[in-house]
Amino acid sequence: MNITIDFLSPRDVIAIRQLAERIWPIAYRDLLSEDQIRYMIDQRYDPEVLLEQMAAGDLFLGARRERWCGYAHVYALGHGLFKLDKLYVDVDHQGQGMGRQLLERVFSEVILAGGIELTLRVNRLNLHAIKVYERNGFEITGTDKVAIGGGFFMDDYVMTCSLDEKKGSDA
Repeated sequence: MNITIDFLSPRDVIAIRQLAERIWPIAYRDLLSEDQIRYMIDQRYDPEVLLEQMAAGDLFLGARRERWCGYAHVYALGHGLFKLDKLYVDVDHQGQGMGRQLLERVFSEVILAGGIELTLRVNRLNLHAIKVYERNGFEITGTDKVAIGGGFFMDDYVMTCSLDEKKGSDA
């Protein structure tokens, strides 16, 4: 089945939230407590938060087959620097190239917006995601442990990808 990557809009915030509700408990079950997973979903996927991010000009992309199955969220940091804040694919659709296609579209859109570098944070214990990002040109450039409220922390690697090599490629 073909994968379609398209822009998400305010009418899609409930679908994004539903995907997070489905993906996060599985993706993070061995990395975070159930309480932290619930806290982070409630914090990051509140429809009002998503709508504010969209209104601020943040880029939301969705991957669909017969329904939305994955999503990405990117925003500008300034001076050609962008942050990939979210990239997730529904567990039923992982391993089928959807994440790669979403990431390639992110690269294309960021380059079109004048981006020269893309950064992200990834849980330091999420070895699978780290390997995927490394295969796609990201390098670990730092670590960051941040209190996010509720007594919880994010303990992440910071990964960075220069977009110079992506320009003119299929990405």
